[in-house]
Amino acid sequence: MDMTTTSVKVVMASVLYHSVVKSGIYTPNNCPAGARANPITYIVDAGTYISDVNQADADGQAQADVNANGQTHANNNAQCLWYNFATSAPFVKNNCAPGGSGSTVTYPVAADTYSSGISQADADAKAQNDINTNGQNFANNNGY
Repeated sequence: MDMTTTSVKVVMASVLYHSVVKSGIYTPNNCPAGARANPITYIVDAGTYISDVNQADADGQAQADVNANGQTHANNNAQCLWYNFATSAPFVKNNCAPGGSGSTVTYPVAADTYSSGISQADADAKAQNDINTNGQNFANNNGY
């Protein structure tokens, strides 16, 4: 009787866990004095990290990425802006009937109406341009 040795190879299938999407919202902390930036979202897409340990490990790697890189992403990608200060100017209604005199009307531009990626002066210049462009018409329509 012939004994034949049979060899069996066992292959263990490995289960891989793919990270879920993770994100964080960060506000830049490197804007010049007086400028502000809106918060920006840093996203690590689903499946970016893979673990053969468990789902929590894969998700933890993704969260660690968010924690390590979110602020830098915001500092490098969000736009710092300056916003105009509140301002106003008086205008005299000048479209009265002959012999009439018009009232003085103040044309306001609220703070934060205009923004600039250049400077505070540029944001304020935009507000002043609004006054120069619209103030007299506002007085003529709203004065007495």
